[in-house]
Amino acid sequence: MANPYQPETRSFDPDRALCIQSPELILGTVDWGRCIHVGAGTKIQAEGGVRVGDYVVISYDCVIWTINHDYRDRCIPYGAGRIRKPVTIENGVWIGRNALINGGVTIGEGAVVGMGAVVARDIPPLGIAVGNPARVVGFRPLNTYLEAKRQGLTLWKNHGICGACENPDFHLPATSVPSFSSDTVDTFRRFARPFNLWLLKLRIKRRLRAEAAFPIRPEQGR
Repeated sequence: MANPYQPETRSFDPDRALCIQSPELILGTVDWGRCIHVGAGTKIQAEGGVRVGDYVVISYDCVIWTINHDYRDRCIPYGAGRIRKPVTIENGVWIGRNALINGGVTIGEGAVVGMGAVVARDIPPLGIAVGNPARVVGFRPLNTYLEAKRQGLTLWKNHGICGACENPDFHLPATSVPSFSSDTVDTFRRFARPFNLWLLKLRIKRRLRAEAAFPIRPEQGR
């Protein structure tokens, strides 16, 4: 089944399996990895430095901006100089639609950035970040991610095509959302608080395990 979201125009580098859908705006030079999909409408201001790792999906209408004006200068509304801060997107990252990535940010390996998130600080490896400003609300399962990485299980089964917009396995059957009775909701509310405390402890453990599995190299420290 053809992907209805694949635009008629795009650029595709078969050597890198780099797919950039049109229209797009890329200012400056991006250090691209391999097997990358960039959705239509995405804008990247790379004059401050942008590096994108392997097996990365950047969805539609995202913004990655690495320069800013200096409002501290003695000029109104801001000075003529520009502040440059690089953005690093590690391997295996998925950035949802309409996300905004500010300069000076590193998005760790395997992280997920939700739709419409505004990322103003680093996202740890395997972290799931949502909201404005974006905050980490969970983590991808560490063992599942490491096993998929070990076996080379990615969207890019064939590097001659885009794994995100030409993948024949992309479309899945629709699933129905279950409905709950009022009794079920009341029962859930009674147990919600202790469950949330348990979930918080689990997230802390997963974060510690993820940081241990993907230690930040000295040159990436802030």
